[in-house]
Amino acid sequence: MKIKYSPQGDKFASIYRDDICVWSKDGELLIETQVDSWSVISLCWSKDGAYIFAPLTDHTIRKWQSIDGEELFVFQGHTSQIYSLCLSPNGCHLLSASYDYSVRIWDLETNQQVGDPLCHDNNVLAVAMSSDGQYFASAISGQDAKIYVWNLDAVLKHSREVGGDAEFSVKLKGHAVPTRDFSLASIRQSNTGDRARYVSPVLFFLNSCWPDAEIGK
Repeated sequence: MKIKYSPQGDKFASIYRDDICVWSKDGELLIETQVDSWSVISLCWSKDGAYIFAPLTDHTIRKWQSIDGEELFVFQGHTSQIYSLCLSPNGCHLLSASYDYSVRIWDLETNQQVGDPLCHDNNVLAVAMSSDGQYFASAISGQDAKIYVWNLDAVLKHSREVGGDAEFSVKLKGHAVPTRDFSLASIRQSNTGDRARYVSPVLFFLNSCWPDAEIGK
């Protein structure tokens, strides 16, 4: 089961098996919607609390109105189970992480995918956005589990440039931090004497589907 309050805190949504429910903040059931899926494992609210997004086992993401449970749109593109969703702080973009080795970005004004999938080396289990909307991180599974840090503006800029110029090619460099070996991260001493590990604040670009492309036109 997953439970998540709306950004306004006036209601919360719960998902269990094929049921999505919206409740008042004090626990009164407001709506109940059944979905054609044996399991829904993630959910995300829109910034204004008007919509709920959740991935289904048919590899789609569904968008519902929170006021009445009406399904409004089906996001299609992933080819395997979607495990994680997150919303940009400005409410403009939805990010999804999937077992198809990709993260995808969706424009919530047009309900369309932005650019090409962001390819990874393994199943992507989680995606999270920084509070300022500048970066997002994605995590892959396996023996070589890694966390990738991405610059959202760079992704969006690349999708616009490639979309407008078929001859434009660019190598989007990535910075991957192994989850069990932070050799690329600096280590500092905290005030308590404990060792704190953190990722150095450099400008990260992207690991993408074009590993052999060159910068330029």
